[in-house]
Amino acid sequence: MFQYVTYKNHQSRTLLSALRVNKSRIDEQWVTSRAWRRLSRDAFVSDLAVSKLCTNTDELINLSVDDLVQFYRDVLTDLDRHCPTVKVRHRVEQSTPWFNTDCHAIRRRTRAAER
Repeated sequence: MFQYVTYKNHQSRTLLSALRVNKSRIDEQWVTSRAWRRLSRDAFVSDLAVSKLCTNTDELINLSVDDLVQFYRDVLTDLDRHCPTVKVRHRVEQSTPWFNTDCHAIRRRTRAAER
C-alpha cells in the first residue's frame, strides 16, 4: 500500500513522494449483543412477574432440571421480545509490535496514578 506524503519547506516548494508503508490489518468480528438501552424495564418486569417462573415459586422445588430449563427459555423468549439480539460489527486492530506487556503495565500504572 502506498501512502503519499507532502513536504513543504520555507521557500514554498512542495515535494510529493510515495512511500511503501505496511499498515496494520484491521480484523472484523461479528458479535451478538442486545440493545439494552432500548429495553423497557417496566414492561419486562410486568411480563416476568406473570411468568410461571415467578408466580408459583413453591412448585419450582419439585420440578426437574429439564422443566426449570424450559422456564428459563421462556424468560429468554420474553427478553427477546422486549430486547432482541442484534449482530454488531466489531473492528479489532492489531497492536503495534513495540507495544508489549511492559508498555501495557506502565500505561496502566500511569493511568491509575492519574486518578
